[in-house]
Amino acid sequence: MAHSPIWVRVGRIEVINGPSAAEGVGAAGGIINYISKSATKEGNEVELTTRYTTQFDDDSSGYKVGINFAHKHDNFDMYLATAYIDRGITYDAHDRRQGINSSGSVSDSEAKNIFAKFGYNFGPNDDQRLQLTLSRFKLTSKDNYIEKLGDRSIGLTDTAERGHFPGSFPPYNDFWQAQLKYQHSDFFGGTLTADAYRASQAMRYLPEATDDKQDPLIAPLGTLVDQSEINSQKKGLRGQWARPDIFSITGLELRTGLDLVEDVAQQKLAITNRLWVPPMDYTSVAPYAQLSWDIGPVTLHLFDDQDHRHGRGLAAGRGRPACARRTG
Repeated sequence: MAHSPIWVRVGRIEVINGPSAAEGVGAAGGIINYISKSATKEGNEVELTTRYTTQFDDDSSGYKVGINFAHKHDNFDMYLATAYIDRGITYDAHDRRQGINSSGSVSDSEAKNIFAKFGYNFGPNDDQRLQLTLSRFKLTSKDNYIEKLGDRSIGLTDTAERGHFPGSFPPYNDFWQAQLKYQHSDFFGGTLTADAYRASQAMRYLPEATDDKQDPLIAPLGTLVDQSEINSQKKGLRGQWARPDIFSITGLELRTGLDLVEDVAQQKLAITNRLWVPPMDYTSVAPYAQLSWDIGPVTLHLFDDQDHRHGRGLAAGRGRPACARRTG
């Protein structure tokens, strides 16, 4: 989240305490939802954002240009946003260049972001909504610096020096997602939500000569520099029905649904074109049901999550792509 211009389009943040069957066993403590903006006023609204930053060193300056457009007419609304961010290298309080994180850094980079959301309300009392969301984000390193490790024993921090590893490629993070969502707010006394989505993410990390990238058949041990590169393709379907005060009991809510996911990913070493981690082919079929009962200040939860998973070559380790809560 901190590495993208998503904050310009966040409408609100929801914090949901307690376990939720809809998010599986990984959400035992609760979930945080980032809800993207929608057009709420009739007519057109335009917002222009500009920013310039510097730490008063020649290579530290950066700037941002972004524009948001919102349109609403009767039952139709749309929200469009785009931004470009150019960042220089960063310095610490001692005017020393900060080290570039091997798992990715926003220093010395440029980022492009495009976001579009279209919605249409229909039905009696506008209790149904169809919504299409499209987003694309790409952050690319300018590749002007190489990482130089510090020395903890003498209090020397990591830093960055101008340079380029021969044969290496610029690190990047490229992500796009499309989501089609349907919601019925009065379906048999509850709220029905169904969405289909597809997402693609490709990431390339900094060049390193770490032990796990060495091969004596290619170069002497300790000298081989390579870059981890990940490609992940994910698609899924989700349906959920939530009914408050079910069985005419005040405070008792039922949530039930089905979550289908397919994820295909592979990880290679880009410079030598070697397979680094076995390809992953993962599918999940997860029906779930949850009862929540608010009794004064106390909330009781009872849930069942039948997650049937099938996968080949499940990868683990540093550089693995992480999942994030989708914005709606």
